[in-house]
Amino acid sequence: QGSAGRCKRDYVLQVPMSSIPISLVPVAQTNLLAAGYSCGHIRVYSTERRELFADIAAHARPVSSLCASTVRPQIVSAGEDSVLSVWTIKEEEEGIKLDFSEPLDNTMVVGACYMGPGDQTLAVTAFDYDGVFVWHLPSSVAGAPEPKPAAAAAGTEAKEKS
Repeated sequence: QGSAGRCKRDYVLQVPMSSIPISLVPVAQTNLLAAGYSCGHIRVYSTERRELFADIAAHARPVSSLCASTVRPQIVSAGEDSVLSVWTIKEEEEGIKLDFSEPLDNTMVVGACYMGPGDQTLAVTAFDYDGVFVWHLPSSVAGAPEPKPAAAAAGTEAKEKS
């Protein structure tokens, strides 16, 4: 049989196994992959250089969820320590910046993702909880201008027409 329609493995990125990787996501606008680990660390790997780019002790317990923004080099992580965090990854500066962190008391976060226009909203699920938590990120975190209130936008349009 031929290999038409099959994926071909390009290379293997060596990942140290001192801890078990839980999830792996690509970082938008970069050549980086972010991995969440059972030890609570987030490690970012350069696919271009095929090496570790950054390693941070992100959570006190295992990383339970990791999701990447589709519009900016940012990830959201959740841990079994009941903390939700948003990180910006700066490839040119070789670093990771904590943008937002929120503890959810007595709640084990098991899933987190970006949603909505410009990935300005986070949706979060928790173990043994029958709802979804929703956060609207401030512009300083989401990297976009704050939307104008409806009344202010309507007043501006009225002034422009006159």
